[in-house]
Amino acid sequence: MIALSQGSGDTVRNYIACSPGGAKVQSLRFRLTKLGGTPAPKVALYSSRGPDAINPSILKPDLLAPGHQILAAFSRERPYTSLGEYSVVTDYGLMTGTSMAAPHVAGAAALLKSVYPEWTPAAIRSALMTTAYVVDNTGKIFTEQQTDEPMTPTEFGAGHIDLKRAMDPGLVYDLRTQDYVDFLCGQNFTEKQINAILRQRGWHCRAELKVEDLNYPSLTTTTIKVGDKGPGRTVKFRRVLTNVGEGKSVYRATLGKRPADDENQSGAEKAVVSLPQRDQEVLGHFGRRRRFPGKGLLLSAVD
Repeated sequence: MIALSQGSGDTVRNYIACSPGGAKVQSLRFRLTKLGGTPAPKVALYSSRGPDAINPSILKPDLLAPGHQILAAFSRERPYTSLGEYSVVTDYGLMTGTSMAAPHVAGAAALLKSVYPEWTPAAIRSALMTTAYVVDNTGKIFTEQQTDEPMTPTEFGAGHIDLKRAMDPGLVYDLRTQDYVDFLCGQNFTEKQINAILRQRGWHCRAELKVEDLNYPSLTTTTIKVGDKGPGRTVKFRRVLTNVGEGKSVYRATLGKRPADDENQSGAEKAVVSLPQRDQEVLGHFGRRRRFPGKGLLLSAVD
């Protein structure tokens, strides 16, 4: 079915009426999916952006996923679109928005759960985040759809999901219900507010967990800025990594700068990564964000 607006329909009708010997169609082509475009992917204009309004010390968004012009099922109970006084219904339609990206992430999470049924939601999120990528098919950091400006972790989070890599993340950052309770207790929420969030009674604060110690698959701080000098330069993060790979593995953490921020880095600044049960410490430069190749850690700093 081809649907035309009133104006376009009048143009076609006039063409038919005025064509001697009857109208002929010169060509009629349906546009197919365009492949091989560069640069891709891009951060869409409508994509949700960070930092988190309630707690900017937790990197948001978490991930990017396909959300532009997605062929999606559509209910015939409501019009897909309207053309004048006519309502168009269809079983499928091209739709755009975060509501299209979310099902991609949910589907990826469901596939991970089917392979690893014992994984918690936090472990699944960790696998998706630590294996995501932030470089487009031209080898550059993701850019914005309209402006072509380089984006930052507060626009793309950990990066674009890569389900194949997420199937073998190596290490995951896991969280249990009590960890979230302890985190809420450390954020000065009232008992009424915590009840509203948890939707359950009988919880207790085991400890007041600092935001830096929430076992989240990113490290974000708003208390220091790259290039700052003087006291207060030290921020400590505590993370517990769970090896979900097969057999024994050796992991090496490296810290580096984002390609778009070469001019903003200071080689004098260092970060220390301690790997529990390995008696190792790795020194590196403090950068805004780095996703380590292969299987590893995700570090970030907001400035």
